[in-house]
Amino acid sequence: MTQTSDRILPSSTSSTIIQMSEGSQPTSKPVSSRTVRKVPRITVEFGCLMCSRDFGILVCTNLPLCGAVTIQQPGGFRIQMAVDQLRSLRCPSCGGSVLPTEITREEVRVERRIDWSRERPRRGRPPKWFVEQRLQNGQNRDAS
Repeated sequence: MTQTSDRILPSSTSSTIIQMSEGSQPTSKPVSSRTVRKVPRITVEFGCLMCSRDFGILVCTNLPLCGAVTIQQPGGFRIQMAVDQLRSLRCPSCGGSVLPTEITREEVRVERRIDWSRERPRRGRPPKWFVEQRLQNGQNRDAS
């Protein structure tokens, strides 16, 4: 279901217009010198139901349905087990059932590394054309 809005933005608000195709996908991509992609990260924290001690943390990009997973325990230990065996986890201290206590999903930004030997910060006086452009934009703002 598509939602539309008849709200009109004030003229002082700057906005970017992106043309949409029939498949409701943008036809143009934003111009950026640095590409950024967002990767989902799911964190599952396990704890004991009886003594409420932390058992470990499972970090993955999507919840696994089959195969092996690695749980990071406090103290730096790692346990590798099949997904089917997660139901039968027991607390090493009291023997209680271990259940997921908190499940968090977040988007993590993955950016390319900056090579500072190639992309050095610009120093010194800006070019004349750039100064003139700034002055013209400043006068346009004052006139509005």
